Order: sequence, then C-alpha cells, then structure tokens
Amino acid sequence: LALLVLQIDTLNHTPYEKKDMDLLLFAVNSLIERNIPTDKHLAPAVVDKQQATILINQSGTKEEFMAELNETARMIQEKAEAELQLSVSIGISQPFDVLTKAKTAYAEGSEALKYRLKAENKSIIFY
Repeated sequence: LALLVLQIDTLNHTPYEKKDMDLLLFAVNSLIERNIPTDKHLAPAVVDKQQATILINQSGTKEEFMAELNETARMIQEKAEAELQLSVSIGISQPFDVLTKAKTAYAEGSEALKYRLKAENKSIIFY
C-alpha cells in the first residue's frame, strides 16, 4: 500500500475561484474513481484541502510498485489538467503494509508536498 496526497497548485489562470476548492477536490475523487481500476485503490477521500488515495501494490517488488506509483501520479496530473484545467502536485508516502499505518502515510505524503515550494507546480514528490 502507499498513500497519494494530491493538492491543487493554484487556481490562477483557471475558470475557478477559491470557493470552488471543495467541489474541485471531489471532482478529482471522481476522476480517480474513473481512471484507476477499483482493485488497485481504496476509496479516495478529501481531507482538509487535499485529496488522499491509498493505492494497492499488485506489482510485486518495491521497485515495480514505486514505478507504478509514479506512472499513476503522472496520469492523475494529466487527467486533472485535461479534464479540469487544474495543475496539481502529488506527495507519495513510503509503502506500508497495514491500514493502521495510513495516518502516518498521510503525514508523509503531506510532508512531501511541502517540498513542492522548492520544486515547481505539477510536482510528484516521494517521501
């Protein structure tokens, strides 16, 4: 398992306003539900001003799973831009093996997103 924490980079140069943020995060939930097979993720959730999704490792090795996480994050970014005209960044937790570690994984994904300030918009950052 690994947790992806998605954050909208900015609403500048989009048709949206700050008041639309919650609806946009739920739209991202829907985008994820439509584009990631249900056997590869648990139900996405909105937490504060972020969107969180737990992905399930079906790849086998840690290296294969990390590559799949990166590929999935890129696909989410591309779909968010194409369908919603949104630039998003994604923080990815360390892999974990039991759901009771999801709280720590969420903290890791959120912490990774703090480094996007040093990077740029549309970042994918592993913890």
